[in-house]
Amino acid sequence: MLKKVFFYISIMCLLNSSFLFADERDYPVDIIIALDKSLSMVEEIDAVKEYINTAIIDDKLQKDDYFLVVSFFGRSTITISTMIEGEEHKKVIKQYISTIGADGSYTDIGRALDAMQQEIEFNTDATRQKLLLLITDGLHNPEPTSKYFTESGIVSHEYLENIDETQKDGWKIIVIGIGKQSAREIAEEFHAEYIETSDNVTAEELFEIIPEGIINLTGDIEVTAVDISGNAVITVLYKSSLYKEAPEVVIDSIQVDSPKYISNILSDTYTFILTAEGEGTFEIPIVIPDFEPGEYNFNITFNFSSKEKFDANHSLLIKVNTLWENFPWLFPLLIALGIIILIILVLVVLRAIQGKALKFRLIVEEHPLGKGKDEFTAKKGKDMYIRETLDIFGIVPKKTRKCIAKLALTGSGLRMTIIKEDRFPDFIGIPENVLGSKIIVRTEKGEDFNIRFIEIK
Repeated sequence: MLKKVFFYISIMCLLNSSFLFADERDYPVDIIIALDKSLSMVEEIDAVKEYINTAIIDDKLQKDDYFLVVSFFGRSTITISTMIEGEEHKKVIKQYISTIGADGSYTDIGRALDAMQQEIEFNTDATRQKLLLLITDGLHNPEPTSKYFTESGIVSHEYLENIDETQKDGWKIIVIGIGKQSAREIAEEFHAEYIETSDNVTAEELFEIIPEGIINLTGDIEVTAVDISGNAVITVLYKSSLYKEAPEVVIDSIQVDSPKYISNILSDTYTFILTAEGEGTFEIPIVIPDFEPGEYNFNITFNFSSKEKFDANHSLLIKVNTLWENFPWLFPLLIALGIIILIILVLVVLRAIQGKALKFRLIVEEHPLGKGKDEFTAKKGKDMYIRETLDIFGIVPKKTRKCIAKLALTGSGLRMTIIKEDRFPDFIGIPENVLGSKIIVRTEKGEDFNIRFIEIK
């Protein structure tokens, strides 16, 4: 009985441990925090430390991650630079974070970057994914003796020159401006995501507005050709990490800035759910109306209403289709229609050349043909022949040795051309148009018959 109890307890422990570690990453990351500890941060520093201890150390860091905290004012201090060894190690790190006080003068972000750069290059692998949080309540304001001092307050540092490339290598850079004094200009210099808090920020507010993980685009944004209605589809490849649950991203607009076109090309708010960890693809329908066919280079900016975001600024090559590219089936259709029209025209011309058909009746007074057998139709361009066999006269379409004359429809009527002159005693008196005229025809036996051609109205 004790063995069974022990067995079930063991199974439950295994299950609990699998649930405990089910959401752990299978790869290490580097998390870097540059924390402003100048005197102006004295009212906000506790909220920031609580956020770091809970949202970063407790929720994100795991064994083999690298964690760097650079605290700075006029000078910079490496507060923490370590590989995470486990849960007990994290507790010790939290104690170090709790000791940070806002007690320094000036704000020298250049020196903070110096310290950060040295630690990262010495302690980490360049291929590892990195999250950098720069937390400050104001502008770059070093003491006059600093090599990073400028009258304008603009940060100038070689590390910033390669920010675009480092972002492509898996960096996520977020500048958090504490209070309305704002650090927006610093974020712009960093080409980083900017988040601004209220003046009296709390840890709860930081939890609410700071992204929970990293979303990086893993390739160039592609777009289908714009069709005749101005519609196209953007395809985005992404990689997400550090999320415990699948994040939701909401795009309010996509602004296009070009010499010819400045507008929102997103027809409606677009919402999609990403994978919590790993790579994926999503498609965004866009509208670009009133553009001539051709290729256009646009700079686009994604505007988000969600706290989860990716890099907002990109270049985009857009192709507007020609009519033939929009309707590839139209060209062969027009060719087919052209052929049909040509055939109709040829038939019309031939009909015009041939003229109307002439229906007539052959009347033989001495030996009439049967009813219906004496009716014939003459067409322009088609000859007919008068044939006599055993005193019976008829009209046939092909010439034989029995044929004595040829009939042809002309513009002036029905013309008869004599083949055997001895069969027409009055040969000289035959008119140009034989319709209505009586003509004497001699049979093979030497008898004279009277024939007439009467038009049937």
